[in-house]
Amino acid sequence: MEDQFSAQISSVMSPWSGLENIMKDFEGKVHKVLESADLDKLNLGGQANIIIVNLKPVQGSSNEGKVFSDNDEKMAEITKQLTKRGIKYTAVYTGKTATKTSNVQGSGVSRRLQAIDDVANPNATFMNISCPGRSSPFFFYLRGLEIMAQSNESNYNNKNITLEDDGTTCDNDTAVLKLKATGDDMKFNLEWSMLIDNISEYWTIKENMVFLEWKNGSKTVTANETLVINPGDLMAPKHFSYHCSMHKITTLRVNATANITLMFDGLQFQPFMIMDNQFSDGWDCVVFFTPGIWMALISVSIMILIVLYGLGMIASLQTMDRYDDPKGKTITVNVNE
Repeated sequence: MEDQFSAQISSVMSPWSGLENIMKDFEGKVHKVLESADLDKLNLGGQANIIIVNLKPVQGSSNEGKVFSDNDEKMAEITKQLTKRGIKYTAVYTGKTATKTSNVQGSGVSRRLQAIDDVANPNATFMNISCPGRSSPFFFYLRGLEIMAQSNESNYNNKNITLEDDGTTCDNDTAVLKLKATGDDMKFNLEWSMLIDNISEYWTIKENMVFLEWKNGSKTVTANETLVINPGDLMAPKHFSYHCSMHKITTLRVNATANITLMFDGLQFQPFMIMDNQFSDGWDCVVFFTPGIWMALISVSIMILIVLYGLGMIASLQTMDRYDDPKGKTITVNVNE
């Protein structure tokens, strides 16, 4: 610890629960102390020990700087006593809970950050829906939703949409996501029916419906339509979550009451196989070869072809292989005009 005094370990979601799990299986003794003087009363020899030092909470105190200073002094006194007694130790400085929970994980498929709790956005939605008959819940996260609609009578646009669960159901192989939003001048419902394809090992959306009702003066416009989901969209391997930073879905029926466009911002959801109470790796909506990557590959390929052509031209140059011999016959080249 003295050699790596400034080292940091990765952040965790719930440090205290992790420590409690360690203490359950710990074969040595667990000691809890409040002051450095309490260490003198402890017998720390001949066995492994865990010493938990409770520090004063900084958050909510009237003088945070003074609390930080007192906690630093307490930690310094305790480490000095342990060093003086010749006890080898590893110290971990952490809190009971994380100030901000993050579900960001590394992924070999996704190249974007996955959904995190956005406490600054009042329209952000996170749902942890229990599924009867299975231990895995249904996770749904959305940073924001914009609804746009066009009809013969009027147009509608709303960016301040807050979604609520409207009776989502799920079991081992199927799930039906039901969301709703209500306001002074609108009513919105969204329903996605998902299932696991046991042949392809992917979960996909088989049925979907969107309902939108809004007021235009004294008139009320109502639309109940089916969203157009392109092949490959809103699907993922059954052990993955689906993630998209910006996803657009429309209803383009010829004789529709209204054409509805939904713009999902920061969408991530996983209907099946949630592990460790967090999203699995994200199956991103952005394909591996994005337009930017294609532009770079094409540009580099053109430059390589130009270089190879130039090298080929240089390699084809030939020097003279015949010269005049002063002692021999002069070389004569006949030129016909």
